[in-house]
Amino acid sequence: PIMMLQDFRAYNHGFIHIGGWLKNKGRILVEEYNCYFWTGLSPVFHGLVETCLRSKDPNLDISRPFPYDDVCQSAEEVLHHDCFDANDLDFLGPCVAPAPQAQPNASHCSDGRDDSVHPLLPSHEARRNLESLVKEGPTAHKQDEVETLIKSLSHMSLNDPDYSLLYYHAIKMDPDAAKVLCAP
Repeated sequence: PIMMLQDFRAYNHGFIHIGGWLKNKGRILVEEYNCYFWTGLSPVFHGLVETCLRSKDPNLDISRPFPYDDVCQSAEEVLHHDCFDANDLDFLGPCVAPAPQAQPNASHCSDGRDDSVHPLLPSHEARRNLESLVKEGPTAHKQDEVETLIKSLSHMSLNDPDYSLLYYHAIKMDPDAAKVLCAP
């Protein structure tokens, strides 16, 4: 989720890299470019940016994707920390809900994702969730890497020269991997 200006700029940079190339090569239209940029933002962030856009133009046409430049300017205004206390953005933390409730989606382009609206957590719970996710990050990354190695090994022959090296890496990261893999 986008919680800081640098998060937005990182998303924007990545989007420009791919979306900008597609737009410049004529593979997508400007309206599609605007739509894809908007769709990549989280639903909670949509609300903040849309509110900022509407405050500038009360007659805003919501039947068309918002222009990329306007969205960027509004997003930067929302995330600009000189304007208000940074703690005001606590509610942008991880939105976790026990049972998501489907609500009508206010986005302008649908890409088939489930954009259910989740109730927001109080700031102290959101901060606790974020801290636990940060702590779980390296473990989750390691687990993903082991799973990828196991999948790769399952498609290889025992005679493959790379098999023993990948097998070694897998059991070094997770000794339980030896239970599901054949030793070289």
